[in-house]
Amino acid sequence: MIRIVCPHCGVPFLRVTPAEDGEEVVCPNCKRPFHPEEEEWVDPEDD
Repeated sequence: MIRIVCPHCGVPFLRVTPAEDGEEVVCPNCKRPFHPEEEEWVDPEDD
C-alpha cells in the first residue's frame, strides 16, 4: 500500500496502487485533487 499526505489539509491516507506519472489523486478528507509529490510504501499490518 502507498501512504500519501494531502498538501491541502495534511491528512495522510492509503492507496492500494501508486499514482501514475501526472495522475491527480483526490483527497478522501477535503476532496481536493492534487499531484502527489511523495509516496511512501507501507505495510498496513505494521500499523
